[in-house]
Amino acid sequence: MYEYEIIRHTQAGGLTVFFDTVDYRTAHIHPEWELLWVIDQPLDITCGARELRSQPDTLLLINPEQIHQFRKVDQSCTFLCLQISPKCFRMTFPEMDSIRLDSPLLEEHWSREQGAEARKILMEVADAYFRRPDCYPLYCLGKAALLLHQVFACVPTRRIEPGALRDMERRNATLIRLIQYVDQNYAGKVLLSDFARQEGRSVSYLSRLVREELNQTFQSYVDSVRFFAACKLMAAGMKRMVDVYTASGFSDYRYFSRAFRQRTGQTPEEYSKTLTPDRMEQTHVHRSIHSLERFYSRERCVQMLDELRQRAGEGFKEPLNKSGYGV
Repeated sequence: MYEYEIIRHTQAGGLTVFFDTVDYRTAHIHPEWELLWVIDQPLDITCGARELRSQPDTLLLINPEQIHQFRKVDQSCTFLCLQISPKCFRMTFPEMDSIRLDSPLLEEHWSREQGAEARKILMEVADAYFRRPDCYPLYCLGKAALLLHQVFACVPTRRIEPGALRDMERRNATLIRLIQYVDQNYAGKVLLSDFARQEGRSVSYLSRLVREELNQTFQSYVDSVRFFAACKLMAAGMKRMVDVYTASGFSDYRYFSRAFRQRTGQTPEEYSKTLTPDRMEQTHVHRSIHSLERFYSRERCVQMLDELRQRAGEGFKEPLNKSGYGV
């Protein structure tokens, strides 16, 4: 998996299902299709140069190898996520590797009934994945195939030629190295010209690449990494602001304070007072310079899925047979 930081989830036949409560996740990329059911709060999503706001109860499908970012709007956003590896279907549907959606917003093209059917299938996949009855990977894979068939039959897609796929892979590899370069050097002096020399590329090419794929300038990206690094240090218990801003790469307190006011509307001191230990049971909090997310145990995921099914309505309350599958 090509990720700048790798979060491990159990796979079942090339599928991964999990609930995630996210505050932010900076630019990341992976080879799977990623289907999100945004549940309780709006979520800002950046896919390359496109920014969109997903409202609660929205379904989105993000292309494989597409760089994307998540950020909460006001409150932490919880979504149910299904990741599907294209490798699962290469024998039966080799075109899978070259298919791409122009927009992740599925319901721009679906009817209300089609959206309801997709949610039902997604909950069936999640239910089997979390409860794990006999042969559940096979069941999940079959349901995921039905879900993707519905998408490709109803939502406009385009085919990418092999040469264009290789170009995209090269651009992504360059961007990953650039992000790793910032990760390694954000606490000191970070110059795009130094990375350009290292890569044998022009500064103008790399500036355009960052703008097109991250939807921001290189300096804005460095500033965001420094901001999240400062947040991580505060959450870890570092109290003196001079220590925080020095360790996270800010040149002075004024620059440091402005970054917090722009992003939180608070001074660093005010923001640090809002940080309290996460005491939610059956929850793993992942905080880094790239993400603040909360993942859940399998037992808690079963409870959350049951709660989601109750909210979704009577049509989603499918009984289970003795094998653990819907009848």
